[in-house]
Amino acid sequence: MFPSSHLAHRRLIRLPLVLALAACQAESDAVEPGPLDAPDAGPACPSGSPPAPISGVFAFPQAVVFAGAHLVVGSVDLDENYASRSGFLTVLDPSTGAVLNRIVTSQPNPQRLVVHGDRLFVVNTGRTEYSPDTGVTAKSRGSIDVIPLDALASAPRPHRSDEIAASADGTSGAPIDLVFVGERAYISSGLSNQIFIYNAANGTLERGIEDGPRFGSAEPALALGAVAAAGTLVYVADYNSDAIHLFDTTTETFSPCAVSVDDDPMMLAGPSSPLVEGDDLYVVLQGFQKVVKISRADLELVAAAPADACPSVAVTDVISPTGGIPNDLDALDDQLFVVHSMDNTVVAYENDGDLWTKSHQFDLPLGANPWHAAFSADGRYLAVTEWKNHAVSIFDRTCDDAVVRLTVQ
Repeated sequence: MFPSSHLAHRRLIRLPLVLALAACQAESDAVEPGPLDAPDAGPACPSGSPPAPISGVFAFPQAVVFAGAHLVVGSVDLDENYASRSGFLTVLDPSTGAVLNRIVTSQPNPQRLVVHGDRLFVVNTGRTEYSPDTGVTAKSRGSIDVIPLDALASAPRPHRSDEIAASADGTSGAPIDLVFVGERAYISSGLSNQIFIYNAANGTLERGIEDGPRFGSAEPALALGAVAAAGTLVYVADYNSDAIHLFDTTTETFSPCAVSVDDDPMMLAGPSSPLVEGDDLYVVLQGFQKVVKISRADLELVAAAPADACPSVAVTDVISPTGGIPNDLDALDDQLFVVHSMDNTVVAYENDGDLWTKSHQFDLPLGANPWHAAFSADGRYLAVTEWKNHAVSIFDRTCDDAVVRLTVQ
């Protein structure tokens, strides 16, 4: 979900949030794609050329989600130094690519879009800045914007916005990912080893930078968390510590035990994009270019263990190797879909016993730097944001062709 500028030695810290990938490209291992089975009903496959590009639709598009009948794309506007200036949502008709609305977010840098019930929740990281001396620091508050789904096509602004403060030194704050357990949202930070707790029922930030539970250490530490949940557990995949941390939502505490996903202490594994599917948790390891799985039953044992008896559990390779820089992970129809930011592809993998094997490939233009992918509720459409190309591609999986590609000329 979060592209990396560097995959290198462990001492090189990843610079998240606002930096683009280098323009190096690698030829992908092409697979001859074939159309999927057509649905029993629905629009006919498009014919002829896609509509002409529409100028100015996106800045640097990153987050994307299908919300009811609409496709919503979150963009960040950056200056020449890649510092975030503003953020906005573009609301589209996915079947035609028609732009229906543009909503300015309350803070810059919308990183995550989550549909919960009849509302869209937008995680805005806020302004961040990088310097060689201090690394990435927060320069403004972040926020959670809330928009009713039935207002997406017409709302001039978010229905409500709730701020998440940044620390005075800029080392804490910067919300980046969100997952719901009931009506509470658990929000990870792009800078610090803590999560924030937001009550969506009344719009209250119950735990913020002052008292947000910390993982790995009771002291502040650099972290980049992505979250998933199952039952009462929230899984935090921390890119910097190469571990999966476990948060019990009933006690609101982190387990003293964690699951390491790093089998090479000299390299950064870079866990990201945690995904619960069936009885397992799947995690992308960007640095090792693979996807691994961990049994949820094993994770529950780890969560319940005391600090002096942390169990060792299996971390199993399921896709190894992936393409260049695996950046997002989705699941649909018993397949895993991996977005490859360097190869400019989205590849579907099917379970072939011990490992998942490549079964289908969606190709994006050279230099696209795909960031995030999302499926429509019926699985027909696949939307992919192209961060570097300022574009979004919408694929019709029944036609094996892009319906429309919107870009800045």
